Amino acid sequence: WWVAAGNLLPKDTFEVWDGLGHAGEGETSIAYYLFPDWCEPEYATCVVPNLPSEVEIKWDFSELTDTAQTGDATKGTAEKGKKMNDVIVEHVVKTLKELDATDWKYKPVK
Repeated sequence: WWVAAGNLLPKDTFEVWDGLGHAGEGETSIAYYLFPDWCEPEYATCVVPNLPSEVEIKWDFSELTDTAQTGDATKGTAEKGKKMNDVIVEHVVKTLKELDATDWKYKPVK
C-alpha cells in the first residue's frame, strides 16, 4: 500500500526517500492520521540507509539502524497520511467497481 500510495500521489508529496522506510515518512504519516493517540512524534528519528538504487537488497534492520526504523519519520504529518489514505481508498474502490463491471472475469491484456 505504501508503494501504491507513493505512485498515486504527486511526486512532491514526500520530502525524503520517496516517503519510504519502515516507520519512515509515509508509514508515520498514515499512523498520525489513522491512530494519532498511539503516536509519539517526539521519538521520531531519521535513518536513511545508503543503498544502491538499481538493486533490491534485503537486510537485517540491525545492520542499518539501532532504532528498528528506516526513512525519515520526522517528516511525517497527519496531512500526508490523509492524502495517502484517501488516494488508496479511492484506488481500491475504483478497482472494485471495474472488477464488478466485468463480473470479475479475467480479461487478457493484449
